[in-house]
Amino acid sequence: MRIIGYLDRPGMLVTVFKHDNKISVKLELDLMEQIYKLRDDLYLSELREIDSLLDAEWMKEIIANFEAMAHARLDALARYQEKIKGGQEPDIV
Repeated sequence: MRIIGYLDRPGMLVTVFKHDNKISVKLELDLMEQIYKLRDDLYLSELREIDSLLDAEWMKEIIANFEAMAHARLDALARYQEKIKGGQEPDIV
């Protein structure tokens, strides 16, 4: 797998990888990440094409996913802290 480039998106790091017949787009924000895998084909194989694919509408959905992930993380941390405060030992998995 090799990095073919980075895309400029406000507040997040976007790295584009290429491996065999796949392109992976990894978006990172506040210790969270989303990875989208795409087939490499004639119309989607270069960094500029991936940049066009990540349009405003898809970026809105990606940001909404990050917000949902952050909310789920905060809820889980709050539940964990309540267990600790209540004297319960956290479950070890």
